Amino acid sequence: GGIISGSGSFRDISILRNKQVIKNTDLYSFLLSGEIDSFQFQNGDVILVNPLRDTIEVSGDVGRAYIFELLNNYESVQSIMNFIVPKATVNSFILTFWEDGQETTKQYTLENANTIMVKNGTRLKFLSNYYVNSVEISLEGEYRGPQSMTVEKGTTLFDVLEKVDFTPLSEIRNVRLYRKSVANIQKQLIETMLQDLEARTFTSDSSTVEEASIRNKESSMILNFVERVRKIEPLGQVILSQEDNLDKIYLEYGDKIVIPKRSNVVIVQGEVNIPNALAYREEYDIDDYVNTCGGYGDRANTEKVLLIRGNGEVVQYVSGTSNSPKVNSGDSILVLGKVDSKNILITSSITQILYQIAVGAAVVLKAF
Repeated sequence: GGIISGSGSFRDISILRNKQVIKNTDLYSFLLSGEIDSFQFQNGDVILVNPLRDTIEVSGDVGRAYIFELLNNYESVQSIMNFIVPKATVNSFILTFWEDGQETTKQYTLENANTIMVKNGTRLKFLSNYYVNSVEISLEGEYRGPQSMTVEKGTTLFDVLEKVDFTPLSEIRNVRLYRKSVANIQKQLIETMLQDLEARTFTSDSSTVEEASIRNKESSMILNFVERVRKIEPLGQVILSQEDNLDKIYLEYGDKIVIPKRSNVVIVQGEVNIPNALAYREEYDIDDYVNTCGGYGDRANTEKVLLIRGNGEVVQYVSGTSNSPKVNSGDSILVLGKVDSKNILITSSITQILYQIAVGAAVVLKAF
């Protein structure tokens, strides 16, 4: 069955013969490098795995972020580094330990690794504290040039676009910027809304047995919906308008700049009878494009029709009203679906989530 993790020692293993210890073995060298001393066992020999004693927890910029066993009561940080494979950028470490009844944290540079000792219960975190003077970004779409670029920190979107070799088909007015930090915020926002929806689902009251049965089926569908939404990854798009000063938008590591190609197409999707891509017609409004796709579907929420501009800007429209926003070539029309629930709060929550994923991830999802 092997050594019991958390109870048995990997570093203090004794071999007994005639009730006498004849050899002690440390398995760390075997686990980490495949090396182990050869030994000839005899009939009746006993392998004794001694109890686990002192351990430390290692984390941070290392290849092996695990709990490590100490062979002695105290060991230097340098000796621990022989096991953890620190990254080349590591230049400092933090010790967290108990002293005089309270938790204490101290930080040291890597030059002190030989003299600083760790003991049982210490948490050891390795850090790469250095200033990064450059950021790496990527470019996609209709342009001539490299797909990635390393620029100095403080470089703006305007600085990069000024160097891009655009083609006659580049749609410069709809340049898009996607940012990981924005995607993380969108993901957190959606997760908060999902947790609120789950709470409302589990706390809904039922006055009759029949209503309780309906609530139970509805809850199952809602949980399935929540599971599907959690798999969706937001795009993290930073909306850029014609009025924005691109010289004030500083680029971050991992930013993606997309130069779209000129398009004479309008995409209609969601709760319409025949989702399709249509040739742009200047005189058409939103309802005209939807009608060309067979009209609104039975489950269409005609009060939640979204016009997604080529630059990612979102305009909400209520079908049948006279204030239909102007549709431009390259725009998309998203028709969200209705939510069938007798609980007004649940309906409101799901509608908001559908809106967020349509805007943040460009995905039209059916609730049930």
